Amino acid sequence: MVSIAVSREDGGPAHEYGRVLDWEPPEHLRFEWRLSNFGPGERTEVDVRFETVGESTQVTVDLLNSKYSFSEEFLTEWLHSLGSKFLL
Repeated sequence: MVSIAVSREDGGPAHEYGRVLDWEPPEHLRFEWRLSNFGPGERTEVDVRFETVGESTQVTVDLLNSKYSFSEEFLTEWLHSLGSKFLL
């Protein structure tokens, strides 16, 4: 597995934010995500699928094993903030 991000906050111990679980370019990425305030063993899996639709790319994001959820409106605004057009 490949680490997504490792950081040290204020010189403290390193924290690994996630690991890539599956990578099947260009269609699929699945990774686990773990913030520094998560409890032991607590993690979120993020499953991302990319599908060509005409001249665009449809991105499907599923959160697995998560206590968090995001509205379609939030995800739409977030994706548009990335500077690209996405279909939800």
